[in-house]
Amino acid sequence: MDGGKRARLQLLCGLAILAALAGVLAVAGASSAGNPAEAVPAESASGSLTPREVTRVSIAALPRVAHRVARLRGLHFDRLPRPEV
Repeated sequence: MDGGKRARLQLLCGLAILAALAGVLAVAGASSAGNPAEAVPAESASGSLTPREVTRVSIAALPRVAHRVARLRGLHFDRLPRPEV
């Protein structure tokens, strides 16, 4: 395969990838236009947590997540700061 054909093939493959990505983003954007929470039907959200419960769970999980991140990154802290929510 000569250089010209190979360059055109690479260009077409790149354009195909970009077109596929644009299509996925268009479909994802259309399904959650506006508020993403509105895209979830009320029937499926009946077992969901309230914003207050999500905050409580997030704060409770913060030390565990922070310790895991610190261990993975090799960081060392004397203590974790108290989250302000």
